[in-house]
Amino acid sequence: MTFNHEIKTPFYDNDSHVGALYLANALTLTGNSLTAIAIPWFIHDVTGSAMATAGVVLAGQLPHILASLFSGPFIDRFSPLKVSIGCDVINFLAVVAIPLFYSVGITDILFLTVMVFLSQVFDIPGNTSKQVMLADMIDRYGLPRERANGVNSLIETGCDVIGPVIATGLLSLVGVLSLLYLDAITFLISAFLVARFIRLPKKIHADLKHSGYVQLVQSCKWVLKKPALIRLAVYGSLLNLIAVALLALVIPVIGKEVFQKPMWLGIWMSSFAIGTVVSASLYTLLGTRANTVKLLQLAPVLQCLGLTLMAFCLLFFTSSITGGVLIATALFVYGSGLGVGGVLDAIVLQTNVTSVHRGTVFSLFGTARYAGVPFGLLLAGYFLEHLLYVELIFLLSGISLIASALWLGARHTMDETTSTTDLTRTTDEH
Repeated sequence: MTFNHEIKTPFYDNDSHVGALYLANALTLTGNSLTAIAIPWFIHDVTGSAMATAGVVLAGQLPHILASLFSGPFIDRFSPLKVSIGCDVINFLAVVAIPLFYSVGITDILFLTVMVFLSQVFDIPGNTSKQVMLADMIDRYGLPRERANGVNSLIETGCDVIGPVIATGLLSLVGVLSLLYLDAITFLISAFLVARFIRLPKKIHADLKHSGYVQLVQSCKWVLKKPALIRLAVYGSLLNLIAVALLALVIPVIGKEVFQKPMWLGIWMSSFAIGTVVSASLYTLLGTRANTVKLLQLAPVLQCLGLTLMAFCLLFFTSSITGGVLIATALFVYGSGLGVGGVLDAIVLQTNVTSVHRGTVFSLFGTARYAGVPFGLLLAGYFLEHLLYVELIFLLSGISLIASALWLGARHTMDETTSTTDLTRTTDEH
């Protein structure tokens, strides 16, 4: 098995059809947004129990870390294209089964839990496969890396913002059962687009002949020899720790307990989303002129500035229109740092890992990003429980500076200390 850096001549002459991949990714992400709204609504309608609803939703969250960790070897073994199509089809079947079985009187909570669990288990490798395909298409067709990743980031951000709006609008117009059917169809169309338009090159290396476990272990060892990737793993984990704690817990609690107006929560989240879109758009247009290492340092500094402004607002402008506007401004600044950071994360991975083991390594980094989330939520919960809002936000801003400091002294993000052939050689020896 070989692991080549060189870009071979494509095995076919068709266009890359990267637009079809963007659309497939957008449909999958929109489907995820519809699922996030429709499933809890449907389960609460059927059971009338908030605890049952929470239990099913929790079951949908459990697979994230393990699915991220173990899906990589399957992507490398069976190709990202096949895994993406298979996962979208399974997602379609899992979601469409819920209203279909409901229509014949099957509303067992265990069945609903299993369907949601299945959907989430296969959602992770499906999304990772699409990221791997994008990286492969950039290499094969010489697509501008900054622009291609910037567009992909804009699509992801747009779906995160627009998806819930579409879901709630459809919920009021067509009802939850029809919404679930529409949700399922998004995954089916995504599978069709990938199968019909995406043509990845044939494998130019020997088949992977070792177990997924051996491949996973050797990939971990290889990553640990790459200073840039170690930095990136810690960097992503720290920034995701802050982002999830802030957006899922801190901002809603401040809106409810301090400002006591739901209106502010909508304004703040919109400001954050606009910030991510603006920074990702600027990077898409001007990224080729930028120094990646400097941007990796700057992005957390912007996040720190936004968080610090938010803390000062809570100190001096509590429960006022001025305070609400300043927090919206702070979240715009924070979102600007987070938006460009996500694009940079993808670019560093793509430039350090070539196609043979992208699935495994990308999945490892997906796990690393989730690893800090439970700690961040527990930390935020403790501080919020004791009404230490300002102290918590200053702490989060300090963590963002630690992320920035990880890249001090780094001249570039492409490691030359170990070649990618080392991963193949080590795997073959086992």
